[in-house]
Amino acid sequence: MREASTAVVSAKVLIPQVQSLSRERVDALLARIWQHRVGLVVAPAGSGKSTLLAGFAASANVPVAWYRAESWDAKTTTLLSHLQSAFTAALGPIPDGWDSVETAARALESWAGRRAVLIIDDLHTLED
Repeated sequence: MREASTAVVSAKVLIPQVQSLSRERVDALLARIWQHRVGLVVAPAGSGKSTLLAGFAASANVPVAWYRAESWDAKTTTLLSHLQSAFTAALGPIPDGWDSVETAARALESWAGRRAVLIIDDLHTLED
């Protein structure tokens, strides 16, 4: 059973349904993400980062785990609870009990799929 402080807000792990405009140059840059293990989308507030990533997630041919971070999620147990929910929504049942980064990594390693994407929207809010 999760403590109240680690309760998952389900809306934070749903990929937003958005209508996005085609931005060929930006879309082409984002498509290159597959050449890397980690990518960052950085731009000023209001420039459409979340919309861009939601469109990317909707068109991805692999499972996408989405997590919208907020400042009060910086506690490790809260963050891991939300990441576990995001990955479960994307991948189906995976081992639970993510009480540390190590157990989370082991749970993800047990997934038999080849590739998946984690999008953390508003990552900057987790600064401590």
